[in-house]
Amino acid sequence: THISLSLQKNILFGCQAFGKKRLILFPEHDGGYLSAHAEGMHTNTSQIDVENPDFATFPQFSKATKKTCVLCEGEMLYIPPKYWHHVRSTSPSISVSYWFS
Repeated sequence: THISLSLQKNILFGCQAFGKKRLILFPEHDGGYLSAHAEGMHTNTSQIDVENPDFATFPQFSKATKKTCVLCEGEMLYIPPKYWHHVRSTSPSISVSYWFS
């Protein structure tokens, strides 16, 4: 996925039932470095390819503080509201998400 912003509390992949996923997380205060779309329905989505960033086009991205983790079978991860996240399956996988307010 592109880097996106969750506005709700999110147990992302309430359970990673099978396989693995790599997540890259950015705290809320780094939003200004992530170059979200300015208008339309994608204002919660970054224009940056986090796996291959173009620092010439998006130089401010180098200031963002990313945390990377791998979610394995049987694990859960809580993502606080307004955290930016990118998710990539690293193997065939099944996961469950749960959003709550």
